[in-house]
Amino acid sequence: MCQTINAAFYQAVLNRLVQRFRRVQPELHWTGKWMLLHDNASAHSAILVRQFLAQHRLAVLDHSPYSTDLAPADFLLFPRLKVINGASFADVSAIKNHVTGI
Repeated sequence: MCQTINAAFYQAVLNRLVQRFRRVQPELHWTGKWMLLHDNASAHSAILVRQFLAQHRLAVLDHSPYSTDLAPADFLLFPRLKVINGASFADVSAIKNHVTGI
């Protein structure tokens, strides 16, 4: 499927994310102790998306413009996720335990 990622498409994705997050992690959703990490893609910075984020009181951790450094996810998240390669897990807690080494 070929899909152009524009502001309207990304807003629909965010809407599904918020609905799912509200259902799966209600304690985090209502406390507001979670953030989205955005890069500088035009769909992420569009007015339509900013209005949606403000309306739903979603905090965003912006990626520095024109950063020569790695994205925070590249530096912090992906090295930990490499250990998952090819593994199967029964549930989310098993993944957390495997990734964090607990």
